[in-house]
Amino acid sequence: MRSSTRRSRKMGPPGLVEKRPLYVQLMKEGHSNRAACKILGINQNTGHRWLHGRNGVEGLVQQGLDPRLRKAVPAAVSSRYLSEDERIFIADRLLVRASLRSIARDLGRSPSTISRELARKRPDKRRYHPFRAQKLAQKRRPRPRLAKLASDDELRHYVVECLSQRWSPQQVCRALKARFPGEKHRHLAHETVYRALYHLSIRPVPAGSARLLRSGKFSRRPRSRTKVKPRHYMADALKIGDRPAHIATREEAGHWEGDLIMGKGNRSAIVTLVERSSRLLVAFALRPGNRSDNMRDHH
Repeated sequence: MRSSTRRSRKMGPPGLVEKRPLYVQLMKEGHSNRAACKILGINQNTGHRWLHGRNGVEGLVQQGLDPRLRKAVPAAVSSRYLSEDERIFIADRLLVRASLRSIARDLGRSPSTISRELARKRPDKRRYHPFRAQKLAQKRRPRPRLAKLASDDELRHYVVECLSQRWSPQQVCRALKARFPGEKHRHLAHETVYRALYHLSIRPVPAGSARLLRSGKFSRRPRSRTKVKPRHYMADALKIGDRPAHIATREEAGHWEGDLIMGKGNRSAIVTLVERSSRLLVAFALRPGNRSDNMRDHH
């Protein structure tokens, strides 16, 4: 019975085998995992396992299904970004020496938005050019961007060299600040190194470099995305520190303390009740089964 159950679980739900090539094709067309799973009617965790599972993309490549050749899908520009007309308005107002707050008030924007725009697109306090600023913004906007380790050969080789010495990604990132002190664009976060090693779709280091990690793992184990964890204790229980102060003096009779002593393997239990003033002890064993019901019956 157990062998047949295990065999059926390994096979998975019917229909997924046919949907896997369709999932890869949708990923090649630039769809996100969420959109591709919604189109095919499968769970998002299934798509994550196909893309970053035990074999990950390497397993798909061996089957001739490579989802790495993805092209970015053009998306509509959000209204929270400055438009070309707004940049022209900023340039015209700067010519008449208007303040940043007045410009922001006329555009319905925050003054910090105008300040950041001028700091990025007007180096050395020179004249602000709206069309050049628009081109720079469009150049910076496309996603996904090319990874730093993919575009910098010297940086990539140094990272691989450090990992070959059994350094952790955290140690590598600290070493980058000492190796390239004046080049902040070469300073990385350790998550960047992990992504380069685990995700073949953005992997800028040689295949099999995940073994450079001390763990030697090729893929990550997905963690629970539940934001609110279940509470395994009573939320409205009274704490011992909330009891009145005069109970701690042991001068008043009638106050009891209880405890539960569990046996081996939690198969048996003994309840103890001690009166704080007279030190009278009452102990009894609980019957097997639902202990909360047994406690209620003894009470």
